[in-house]
Amino acid sequence: MELNPEHIDIMAIVATIQNTIRSLVLGASTSGSLKTHSIVQSFPSDLLFEIFMWGLPTALTSRPRGAFTLVVSQVCRSWRETALAHPSLWASTSITSSPHDSDGSVSMVNYIRLWKLYFERSGESFLDVEVDSNVKRCDEFRGIMDDVLAHQHRLWSLDISCNTDQIPLDSDWAVLCAPRLKSIDFTVNPAGDVPDDAGGKIVVDLAGCPSLETIDVFGWCYFYREVGKLTSLRRAMLDVNEFSQADKNINVQLISSLLQAAPNLEELRTVLYEGAILPQSPKLLLLAHLRDLDLSVGHGGVYVPDSLLRNLDLPMLDNLHLFIHVNGHPNGTWSELNGLKNLRRLSLSYVLNVGPSGPDEIPSLLRSMPSLKRLILFGERVSNHTMQALTLRGQGRDLCPLLEAICICSDVYDRRRNTHHIDAINLVNMVSSRWLSNSAEYNSSTALDSPAKGTLKRIAVCLPGMLDVRLSSPIKTFVEQGLKFKMVSGQQAQDLHSEYF
Repeated sequence: MELNPEHIDIMAIVATIQNTIRSLVLGASTSGSLKTHSIVQSFPSDLLFEIFMWGLPTALTSRPRGAFTLVVSQVCRSWRETALAHPSLWASTSITSSPHDSDGSVSMVNYIRLWKLYFERSGESFLDVEVDSNVKRCDEFRGIMDDVLAHQHRLWSLDISCNTDQIPLDSDWAVLCAPRLKSIDFTVNPAGDVPDDAGGKIVVDLAGCPSLETIDVFGWCYFYREVGKLTSLRRAMLDVNEFSQADKNINVQLISSLLQAAPNLEELRTVLYEGAILPQSPKLLLLAHLRDLDLSVGHGGVYVPDSLLRNLDLPMLDNLHLFIHVNGHPNGTWSELNGLKNLRRLSLSYVLNVGPSGPDEIPSLLRSMPSLKRLILFGERVSNHTMQALTLRGQGRDLCPLLEAICICSDVYDRRRNTHHIDAINLVNMVSSRWLSNSAEYNSSTALDSPAKGTLKRIAVCLPGMLDVRLSSPIKTFVEQGLKFKMVSGQQAQDLHSEYF
């Protein structure tokens, strides 16, 4: 839309006002006093309110944050009257550091008074609260959080970062009824050498938070199983600590309930721990908006994520990252995952594993992904079986015939191991079958039978001990014709994920 002169004048005025406010606030911090401009003093109250709302934007709204409102309320009488007359100006509170006495000890008196002041002056406005505390006196920090949770019916967004020893063990912090809450961001870390059971956790009842749009939790958090309806939820990141008491709570049953309650979800990252495997559903659950899915499987090999994915229809899914801790589990086989037929990018990572996979473990997964464009395979379980299965033979049963980029690495997550289970000849044959028909100049008799079209454009490998296959006759020719072939060391392998995914 083209701006007319009136729009341009208005935006110029707003920019001037914003600069004036910022210069006034800056002057308060440097000179200890404020000299107001006569033109600003003459503004009517409703215009001043709009100016204040534009002062310091937050992540979710354009309301001021932290000490801004307190500062402008002390500029002059008209500014103070305006600030006190509008509770929404006090509804956005961010305190991310603690006041200290001259001897370095924490003085909480004014700290707590400031919180209470903001809560009192915010009336019934929606609250945008951030608490990131280094306070060591846990009883006083708990007093702040008690005030926050007492107003949870007014919460709009809640961001908490703390340690487990700051949470009462006998009465966990609970978000049970926050019908207006749009965003939660919790980080609850273990308290140093304190035993796992010596601290509390944050408990969330998702059924009591029906307006949630984003969930981002890490550490010691617990979710009730009754999820309710979350039709506004777009993004969920559930990364509880593997060693926490809450780890068994984030299992495939909870995630299945979450997905059923959130039909408009666009991005999900979660850790899955052991639990009963989901039964096969007669009808796939349609998630028409989910584009990014990241599953980190704590235990159980492929069986836990398989029981979830086989029940989902994901027509818009672009990126799938599977991070699997095998822990000695036997080789698994994936079901037919009909909901992944449109997937474009797969990252499959194995950790804590020894030895190659069985002949059908990885191929059984790839059979469900005919549209795959990019493939990343990390882990020692990637083997000759995988290379042979990825070799195109033009028989109508080829895996992922549209692949354009492939990345293959041995176990880069454990640098003590320096082994892999892929022979150079199998790697060369796989690449030859997928590049062969890209160039009419290459003699097809030098490679395996291949389909009518090759789609491979680039490949990267990190296989310690393997000779540089780029010097072999077919690969050298392909590189001359335009194939991008990279061989890297373990130190560089971690960078490949962002490059190829």
